[in-house]
Amino acid sequence: MDRSPKVVFDWTGSLRVARLSWTMADHLDQLVGERSATARAALASWLGVYADEFVARIDDEMRTAATLAEQMRGEANGWAEVNFDLTTGTAT
Repeated sequence: MDRSPKVVFDWTGSLRVARLSWTMADHLDQLVGERSATARAALASWLGVYADEFVARIDDEMRTAATLAEQMRGEANGWAEVNFDLTTGTAT
């Protein structure tokens, strides 16, 4: 049987990743705002079926980005709670 040392979990590193996930979600929200403003400006010049297609694509993009940002924050919060529970010995 192999008696190699156990792998030590990097709690500090894992919390850095959780914070980075939250920061990335904020950045994504900012990009969505910028993209939305640009899309509205572009749409001012478009008419007809191409405008309708563009609106549908932008709406889908905005919903997807908002969902992704929400999920990133949820995962970051979830990991922070788990880390807190494990380091303090409390249960959720």
